[in-house]
Amino acid sequence: MANWCIRLAEEYLSILYDHLHEELYFYHVIQADETPVLVNHDGRKAGSKSWMWVYRSGHLYQDRQIVLYEYQQTRNASHPREFLKGYDGICVTDGYQVYHTLEKELEELTIAGCWVHCRRRFDEALKLIPKPSQKESNAFLLMKQIQAIYREEGKLNDLSSDERLKQRQAVIKPLVDAFFAYLKTINVSKKDKFGDAVRYARNQEKYLRVFLT
Repeated sequence: MANWCIRLAEEYLSILYDHLHEELYFYHVIQADETPVLVNHDGRKAGSKSWMWVYRSGHLYQDRQIVLYEYQQTRNASHPREFLKGYDGICVTDGYQVYHTLEKELEELTIAGCWVHCRRRFDEALKLIPKPSQKESNAFLLMKQIQAIYREEGKLNDLSSDERLKQRQAVIKPLVDAFFAYLKTINVSKKDKFGDAVRYARNQEKYLRVFLT
């Protein structure tokens, strides 16, 4: 039965997959991420780590969503390099360096940073601080700044692309400017969760600002 499923996928579903891959190239904004999976039978030692790369259309394309999974044995740059070859648009990702390397190689590709990944680090750092002290911490203040960015962005879902861009420049850009300006005043030296969050956000500033354009 497993062989029937494999044959079905190879002979029929692969055609649909390739078609959807081509269709994805017509979307101005897509998203990419990868997650580890353990594999017991593929010629390697049982429990070897492989990767499922996921590519999908941006959330504003509600009427025609595309989500594609690509199984690979490694997290090597060659996989997204091949998948995104020729894509002319914006790909939203986390801070994995491979995507930034691809942006330098593929002229048409623009990488945008994911604010969810940025926020998550500050949230994890805040949870480590005793509750009575949380509101006095830098982590709390930065979380409130991110919350303000999210709140204003959430008001734009029903606007046209042009109107959304105007509002992002007029309302959200000053909030983003303030967030990064405050980040640069913080001195972190310890290798802890908060220090990791600050360094991540600083390093990703260029990519986290892309959505404003």
